Amino acid sequence: MASTQTTATRTEMMQTYYDNIFLEECQERMVIGNWVDVKKIPLARGNDISWFRYYPLDITTTAITEGSATQGQQDFKGQTVSGSVAKHSNYQKFSELFKLTARDPKLKQLARLNGEAAAKTIDLLLLTECIKNGSFPIRQDELGKSETYSIEATVDTSTTNDSVTIIDAELAGNANNYFAEGHFCVHKGTTNYGHGSTVASYTSVGNILVLDNAAPVDYDNSSQYRIVSTTGLTATDIIDGTSIGYAVSRARELKFYTFSGGFFRCPLGPQAEYDLQKDTVYRAIAEYQKSDYAEKGFIKALWGVQFYRITIPYLRLIGTTATYADYNESGNMYCTPIMGRHALGRVDLSGYAGPKIIIKNPGPQTMSEPHDENSIVGRKFYMGQKALNAAFVINLLHGATGL
Repeated sequence: MASTQTTATRTEMMQTYYDNIFLEECQERMVIGNWVDVKKIPLARGNDISWFRYYPLDITTTAITEGSATQGQQDFKGQTVSGSVAKHSNYQKFSELFKLTARDPKLKQLARLNGEAAAKTIDLLLLTECIKNGSFPIRQDELGKSETYSIEATVDTSTTNDSVTIIDAELAGNANNYFAEGHFCVHKGTTNYGHGSTVASYTSVGNILVLDNAAPVDYDNSSQYRIVSTTGLTATDIIDGTSIGYAVSRARELKFYTFSGGFFRCPLGPQAEYDLQKDTVYRAIAEYQKSDYAEKGFIKALWGVQFYRITIPYLRLIGTTATYADYNESGNMYCTPIMGRHALGRVDLSGYAGPKIIIKNPGPQTMSEPHDENSIVGRKFYMGQKALNAAFVINLLHGATGL
């Protein structure tokens, strides 16, 4: 005689139900994670994988000689960029009495919360990598103030330039060491196109030590770089239509690859969205724009940029040495990236089903829970993130008036 099937004897079916809730919420909430180049590492094949970053081809207007079989040949250039995968996991613990008396005894909402948290974690990891190691910096106030805090130049001819240090006389004599906490990008050159980093230190002789994402080969005297300090930026230097327009012009100058429809993309935090909505240029254009584009998180498409809503912007402190490295939720400077395609890469594990939820209830074999007291709901995923080309992300540095 067949036995009665219950939730106790078919727990794997219940797990699938919560997996679906978790994954639906994760996919619905994820924004930046959907824009990146994804590579998968086969199981049991290590934890590193490489991309090859191509440089744009040179443009020439010289016609070839009729009948020539050899004229017009070009060398292509690029670099290998490597990334690795890591594990991310968190969980919540609750008691048997809580489970028996809670309004949500099956913890459906907790599965949704973990899905949302996984999506936001993935987006923040990618956003942090983008800002720290893969972006072309522009200050919001550059067009309206002195460019004291920004320098764009060609690397000096020097044998002392290497993969972590750059020497340039133009940087000498800055008594305030403005660039000690700057953002750095090599956006053109024979060997280093698309390399971004943050600055570890600066001396008055013009010695910049770049950090985190060191160039794989030496800088040479054709490398054109840009460095921007955040010193002097204030809360009143808010994002506006003029700065967005300027950023887009630089994106086109840097030959950004576009996403579908020929657009760049921008994840817009709450404070930046609030300030931009007050801007007269933005309002004048947005008022007459009608769009049936319904992708999740989409706000508007202006100046050739599709804006998407995120809840956690990248923050750091203005003009403070040694705080360059990490996201700081108490920061007062906002970094809003305008991204082209192929700017970021994500490393996943092939054969692994992506983010997943973990539900554990104690049972007769659980020696650590003799009273079957505590259950666990958790989430985990394996992912790595890598900036592929810093010249394909404009990092707009600005303040905000708040909400």
